Amino acid sequence: MGVRDGSYVKLWSARENDYVITCQATCSRKRKDGEGYDTTFQGFISFYGDTCKDKIRALGLPEESDRNNPVSKTVKIVGSPDVTSWYNRETKKGGMNVTVYDVEIPDDNRSAPPAKAQPKKTASKTKSAPVSDDSELPF
Repeated sequence: MGVRDGSYVKLWSARENDYVITCQATCSRKRKDGEGYDTTFQGFISFYGDTCKDKIRALGLPEESDRNNPVSKTVKIVGSPDVTSWYNRETKKGGMNVTVYDVEIPDDNRSAPPAKAQPKKTASKTKSAPVSDDSELPF
């Protein structure tokens, strides 16, 4: 189970009613070989409490996630979430209910995927010629 105290969770969409905000969420961990991530939780998380709901509202998540233009926000779970499981014998389906009462919003929370890292420029031994073409100037 990936949702626990101190874990970081990506939220994709949020729906609110009178007393709860329910968000579509995923939680992942890095593989030991360093190549990629494994999803440890994928489902819905319910956020209760006025302070917690205010923090989730401030993220500005859409009501439905868009696969063509995904927007996600990351939150850190504070305190132990309440996790219960359920199973319906007639439909033979089951699932988990995850309830969270407090979150922290990381400072580096981004709405867009991070830009690819630019290669570092190394100082060359030869001096470059001054730019003579005005079209290459940044202003």
